[in-house]
Amino acid sequence: MEWNPQHHPRWPGDTPDGKGGQFRDADWNSWAGRVVGQMGFPTGLEAAIASGVREEHQHFEGNSGSKITRPYFNEGTIGIRKTLAGTPGSGRTAREEADAEVLGAATARALGVPAPEVVRTGPDEIVMTLIPSRPSGWARYKRNQGLIVSDLQGREQPARAHTPAEWRLAVFDLLTENHDRTNPTNLRLGDDGLSYTIDHSKLFDYEQGRGPAIPGNLGAPGPYAGPFVTGFENPKWATNPLTRADTAWIQQRLDGLRDRFERDGRLEWWEAMNTRLAAIAKKARGTTDLLS
Repeated sequence: MEWNPQHHPRWPGDTPDGKGGQFRDADWNSWAGRVVGQMGFPTGLEAAIASGVREEHQHFEGNSGSKITRPYFNEGTIGIRKTLAGTPGSGRTAREEADAEVLGAATARALGVPAPEVVRTGPDEIVMTLIPSRPSGWARYKRNQGLIVSDLQGREQPARAHTPAEWRLAVFDLLTENHDRTNPTNLRLGDDGLSYTIDHSKLFDYEQGRGPAIPGNLGAPGPYAGPFVTGFENPKWATNPLTRADTAWIQQRLDGLRDRFERDGRLEWWEAMNTRLAAIAKKARGTTDLLS
């Protein structure tokens, strides 16, 4: 496939020296709309990587010192390349972060949560498909009221129940010990109407919390997981609206991931997810299937 810049518009702010530049939300929204309309979301990322890089630009510097660039592949796909740096404060290495990125995306997709395709390209490097999107905004959960979502300007929507997609996201966050869901940039609203979870380098770090059998990261579960947990300083599992069929469906999806985790040397993460699921299943009291 020949590169055609009209079909694959450049990221706003790209400069000839590859260092990127600043851009406004309006620039981003216009660019995202053209890419979604003309490029779509390819799933053959390995083939795109094998086609070679035509050009590559700086994206931005990650909070933990990771290097993030944006490769334009000859095949036509635009990607995000992350060279992880590790998180010294938590003791997590760059290799662990890369493992979490790859296995986190695989887990999300297995649970029906939209996530970009992620491919390991080095010990501490991953490439993912660029998802044209915008930050989701802030979310918080109030017991007996529901989920409250606000935009980046702080304008709140009325409290409401979770959508089926948000129930799957809640389960994903709980199983993987997602410490970072409160960051609105890590749940991206695509122009295709889907919410994509990205940036999974902090997943599976159960030692940051209180172990896989106890909910929450340091007593603060993400907003979508709110219905499953009660308490803050001393969190406990709450009764939840999942059914036995829902938890059986989750178990089936996890079972399908076992070989992948074992191959990557992270079977203990898979076992921790199963411990979490067992705790959730014990409190499932629903009568209407939400997931399966």
